[in-house]
Amino acid sequence: MAWKWRVCEASWLARRGRECLAHINFCVN
Repeated sequence: MAWKWRVCEASWLARRGRECLAHINFCVN
């Protein structure tokens, strides 16, 4: 979903991808 991608993108920018990589399932689902 778009909002999840926005949260993932914001997390990526804010934490250099660590949180997104840690929660890749959330990011892709």
